Amino acid sequence: MEKKKPGFTLIEMIIALALTVTILGIAGSMLVTGNKVFSDSDIRSTLQIEGQAIQEKISDIGMQAFSVESCKYGSLDIKNKNYNSDDIVSKLVNIKGEFSENREWIDVSQISFKSSRNNSEYDSSTDAITNTETIPISYDKNLKKLSIDSEVISEKVESIRIRPGNINDGNSTINEADSIEFNIVLSKKKAFSNVTYPIDFTIKFRNK
Repeated sequence: MEKKKPGFTLIEMIIALALTVTILGIAGSMLVTGNKVFSDSDIRSTLQIEGQAIQEKISDIGMQAFSVESCKYGSLDIKNKNYNSDDIVSKLVNIKGEFSENREWIDVSQISFKSSRNNSEYDSSTDAITNTETIPISYDKNLKKLSIDSEVISEKVESIRIRPGNINDGNSTINEADSIEFNIVLSKKKAFSNVTYPIDFTIKFRNK
């Protein structure tokens, strides 16, 4: 009687191939997930450091400032427009930038602060502070670029919104606010990662 030669049957080969593909798929998925977690963590750490630097720079400006010199939405200066005006109402959004309820935030392309210097003095005869400077904070949405004066401090800015402290007083203006809350969202894409990091802080005019 002829003996059968040892070897794999077709079914055994299919099963072995299926198991190999499954194991490789699981290993690949774990590798991708691990890389994404590591990448997300690395990007978030970078954005956190950059966000902290932005917050410190703007807060320092606010401590020396005593008024808003200009506040622009596109090319429109809305500094002296009251919150009930059509120019403001049509631009109010919520914290996510949506036109829904609780719209108390304004997208801005530039906000400038009038600030004192080391040699600034109060002139009682004119009731004004002398030797002041204007410090603009500008945002280019297309380039995601945020600049203070002429210095670029970030190129990862997804959005910048402000909430004046007197926003609930419809007849008031941004120029009359004694504080401005900032919401700045940083974002960065890298490989499988797409991370956003929000910064929320308030500046109160010390010299208001």
